[in-house]
Amino acid sequence: IAPNEEQRMLIQFHPSTSYEDFIEGYRPISTSSDDIVYKLVDGPLRIMADRAASDPLNRPHILIIDEINRANLAKVLGELLFLLEYREAEIHPLYRADEPFSLPDNLWLLGTMNTADRSIATVDVALRRRFHFVPFIPDDRDENPISGLLGRWLAANDEPAWVADLVDGVNQQLRKELGGDHLLLGPSYFMTKGLDRDQLALIWRYQIGPMLNDLFFGDERAKRFRFDSVWKEHGPDQPSENP
Repeated sequence: IAPNEEQRMLIQFHPSTSYEDFIEGYRPISTSSDDIVYKLVDGPLRIMADRAASDPLNRPHILIIDEINRANLAKVLGELLFLLEYREAEIHPLYRADEPFSLPDNLWLLGTMNTADRSIATVDVALRRRFHFVPFIPDDRDENPISGLLGRWLAANDEPAWVADLVDGVNQQLRKELGGDHLLLGPSYFMTKGLDRDQLALIWRYQIGPMLNDLFFGDERAKRFRFDSVWKEHGPDQPSENP
């Protein structure tokens, strides 16, 4: 969509992100005489809006906001909430009240969030209705953008297909035990070359196991998700060369 680096920017929100970080704000600047002056500095939103507005070809420009739900969105976005709904309108920003500002039609905002880390409930309704939400759930539903991704990656890299079968089996168990899709195992854990039983056991021990132990802390169901149990129930029929 935006192959040129000038057409895209990736940033990450966190609890300390502010309006001044994202849109614009005054920053201390050191002068040649070692004095400190405060200058109004554009943030990522302003920078990308200016690039999009000045593009004679009107190409798409994309601002990707990773971990969008980790910031205080009402505070960070400010009057941008209005422009996200009314692209044709203009506002007078907090620090430039005498300069009208609008969002170009060719500027897209794309936010990503991991609902396993922090619930979507932290995103208020006013913001939610200004975005389209597309779930990326690691399951086999046809409408899912990452449906079958792990299986395709394994096939393309000549890796064993049983890995995808094992992960699908565990995810079916997790969906049943947890009553939802938000805490399933994603494909990126297993997209590694030379994956065999021993390497999978290490991934389980240091990455997946601790997470599942937290999910089922003090619960007998945790035993079902220990690696030996998972391998026995979902592993390939043939024994491993290095059991």
